Amino acid sequence: MRLRLLVAGALVCVAFAPLARGSGGAGIRELVVPDEVDYISADGGSIAFDQVIGLDCDAITIWRPLAGTKVRIKPTGFCGESGQSDSVTLAGRRLLWEDGFAANTYSDYSVFTLDTSRSVDAKKAAPDLYDYEHIHDDFAQEDYGATAGPFAGHGSLLVFETSYEPKTGPVQNARLWRIDDRRKTLIRRGLDFVTLSVDRDRIAGSGLHGPVYLLGADGRTLRTFQPPVDPIRVVTLQGSDLVVAGGGRLAILDARLGWVKSVLELPADSRFQDYADGIATFVHGNSIHVLRVPDGKDAVVARLHGKGIEGFTVASEIEPQGLYYTYTTARAGHVVFVPWKTLVRSMA
Repeated sequence: MRLRLLVAGALVCVAFAPLARGSGGAGIRELVVPDEVDYISADGGSIAFDQVIGLDCDAITIWRPLAGTKVRIKPTGFCGESGQSDSVTLAGRRLLWEDGFAANTYSDYSVFTLDTSRSVDAKKAAPDLYDYEHIHDDFAQEDYGATAGPFAGHGSLLVFETSYEPKTGPVQNARLWRIDDRRKTLIRRGLDFVTLSVDRDRIAGSGLHGPVYLLGADGRTLRTFQPPVDPIRVVTLQGSDLVVAGGGRLAILDARLGWVKSVLELPADSRFQDYADGIATFVHGNSIHVLRVPDGKDAVVARLHGKGIEGFTVASEIEPQGLYYTYTTARAGHVVFVPWKTLVRSMA
């Protein structure tokens, strides 16, 4: 096993003026909506995001910046009574998400899927795959019940986990499901995942303390890894790279051979987001960063400014086509696309 360690002191920070202004420079495109944006999921040239369209009412929007198209998915009917959409996941033209409402002491949710090439009316065309209720009574210090997640998708493969969290003890009845058209298919039992990633008909997932499992689309174990990261927060699979983040570190493993390619220290209080083709993206405060893994160069893509920025809406995902990032101010939600060539030039 070969190990190459890059420590925090080796990171070179290159700051740039914010790129997300207008839709002109270097092919950068920006979509501005009059609502809060959250729960982003990018696949190739498309990004899906949750958009708050009214009091206690969400809708999902799919934006294809290179094609110049935008599609609004009609809500499933949970508007009102603290309704919200969560865990939005895009794989090709198919969506997977959960919709429901949260009361003072419990949440009531349903998981849906929709082929957006056939319909955009979720209420009529999205089958209800899984229903659950979860208790979260802070006063009684109780948190238990059925749950769904994590969700992951890429290309033609979409997966999600369901489980039961008891009042005490480990998670029970963990099940991994694959979406096959309008139904779910059970492909694995007993693995409690806190993070999932999908790429090229493979699934990577891990519990909080590992190991990381590499599974086939049928749920069969292809390989297991114990990366030098603990606790594990995010796993990202892309090609032959398996990226594991947590505990302030980022480990890149060879998904075929199992050896560790490199380990990098991330800046304190940063949040790793995604990885593609040797470049990772993370959020630090209200800044969007990209990190070139081979030499550890850290570039600030955008320092976000605006009245009333909601920190939880600051997020990014990266695909071989480019970087997507989002943020919400007091006045609008912003979804920005930076083409790959622009990213590469900015890090020269």
